[in-house]
Formats: sequence, structure tokens, C-alpha cells
Amino acid sequence: MPLVRKRRAVEETLSDEESEATLPQRRQKQSNILSRQQQRPPIDDDQDDDDKNSDEAALGGDTAADDGATQGDSGLTTNQLVKKLVRLALACEFSRQPVRRADISTKVLGSYGRRFKQVFEEAQKQLRGKFGMEMAELPIREKVTISQRRAAQRTDKAATTSKAYVLTSILPPKYRSVLPPPQVPTAYLESSYVGLYTFLISVICLSGGSIAEAKLERYLERTNADQYTPVDKTEKLLQRLCKEGYLVKIKDSSGGEELVEYMVGPRGKVEVGTVGVAGLVKGVYRESEVGNLDARIKRSMGLNGVGKKGRNKEEQRRQTGEAGSGTRNVPSQRRNMEEGEASGVSDDDE
Repeated sequence: MPLVRKRRAVEETLSDEESEATLPQRRQKQSNILSRQQQRPPIDDDQDDDDKNSDEAALGGDTAADDGATQGDSGLTTNQLVKKLVRLALACEFSRQPVRRADISTKVLGSYGRRFKQVFEEAQKQLRGKFGMEMAELPIREKVTISQRRAAQRTDKAATTSKAYVLTSILPPKYRSVLPPPQVPTAYLESSYVGLYTFLISVICLSGGSIAEAKLERYLERTNADQYTPVDKTEKLLQRLCKEGYLVKIKDSSGGEELVEYMVGPRGKVEVGTVGVAGLVKGVYRESEVGNLDARIKRSMGLNGVGKKGRNKEEQRRQTGEAGSGTRNVPSQRRNMEEGEASGVSDDDE
């Protein structure tokens, strides 16, 4: 017999012997597995469901217990939606961006858009009780130029709300005064930024609600901030203020030449407003040094009618329901700026 055939025959005999030796072992293992499965007690379906519910309760924790939260189709309770809205509001406030209704619908509610009112009210309670803040709705931007007013008239239904919110503090003044500035990016930069936009908003408010770009540049030059500021370059600072809603830059070329003005933006009205402007002026001018300071501040900001004609116009607006509509007398404002009225507190009483 050839050598190759002899080797193949030996290998086949060895493989047959190994398979015969391992077959009883395989059968023994299968019988052991079957006997173990038969010895296990049967599992009840109700017990299995209870185990699943207990696991879900352990994972859900306190979310299902708070405020009797209702369970949704995807497993999200009302309390979980509230926590997501609170986190969204805090994140937007950190970057100084408004919390828009569209973002709440897409990032928080999803398919639960009808539960907006309930989730929003519960989030307000959480913000007031734990963070000392609440979401305040931003005012609508004013339509000041002719093109903006015409565009607003062409729309079928004018918007009555901005559907955008920012966080505001509800702490008493005695606690606000002791709060340090945020540490991000640094306390110095943050305090400088707050002081700069408060100063600019005060200048605009004391100028009658709007100020020309050339006049604002003169005020910045007098404060040695026409080129650089502690935060950034002046040009980039103004761009950032407009982007974050503290200021609004308006360009109007309806009269033939382009006029650039600055007004207080929606976020500036909420964060600073007339109360913040009055506080800044009172910090600079004291009541003992300037008599009748409150009345002069109101007159400089245009909060009350000046003269008999102004009072009559205010009464007519209130009777027709147009008071506080957000419109302003653009020609009179431009005449005041051309005459070079001071933006601070006036010294003459009318």
C-alpha cells in the first residue's frame, strides 16, 4: 500500500475513535441541561410584570411621585418635561440667548405640544423656588421705519407677543446688592460688560428713546471708549449688544440719505429698563445736590407729558386705546438730536 493512502486510513480511524468517545459526553451534557430546566419553578406572568414595574420605578425614582405626574406614550412624565425646560432656560441664559417657544416645542415637548401651559407653569415654580428667577416674556420690537410699518400693515394678523423669554431675578434688592458677578469667563469681564451695556442703555433712554450713531460715538469718545473697551473693541461690543438684544441698530434711508440710530432692545428693556436707568442716575446725581431728581429723570426719559399740549395728546391716546403702542415721534426725536440736547438730567424746569 502506498504511504499516502496508509496515512489517510490511520487519520480516519483516529477521527472515528474520537467521535465515538465524545458522543456520550455530549449526550450527558444535554441531559444535565434538561434536568436543570425542569427543576426551575415556573414564572408567573403577573410576577414578571411586577418585576418590570419595580425596575421602572427604581429607574424613574422621584419623577413619578412628584406632583402626581402623568405618564405619556413615550414614558416621559410631566415632571421630566419640567426639568428639561428648566435646563433649557438655564443654558440659554448662560449664553444670553432667549428661550423661544419654537425651541421649547422641539427640544422639550416634542409630541406633547398641548401640555405647554402645564409644563411652563410648573417650570416657573421650580425656577422661583430653587433658583430665585423666573421667565419673563420679551416685548415686541417696535416698528419705527416706514418700511417696517408698511410690512406690518401688509400682514393679515399682527403679532401680539414675542413668544420669547429670558430669565430675570426675583430676589429682593437687599440680596441682589451682595451677589458677586458671575465667574465665567471672569468676574472682571462680566462686571465690565454689565456696566457698559447699562451705561449705553441709560444714555439712549435719557436721550428720548433713540440716539443717532454720531451722537453715541461722541459720548463714547468722552468716556474714552470710542475705540476700545475693557471687554472688546467698541465696534465688536456694539455688534454683540445688538446680537444679544440689548440694543437695536436701525438704518432708515426713506428720506434720501441713510440715517443710523440706536434704540433699546427687548432684552435691555427687561434687564435694565427705566428702573435700572433711574438707579444709575441716582448713583451719579444725589438728591441733595440736584433738587426734584425723580421728576427730572421722568422728564428726560419721556415718562410723563410735558406742557399742556403733551398732556392733551396723552389723554387722547388713552381714550382711543393707543397709549403704550410702542410708536414714537421720529421727526421730533431727530430735531432734538440736531439741537444737541444733553442726554443727562436737564437743569431747567418747565
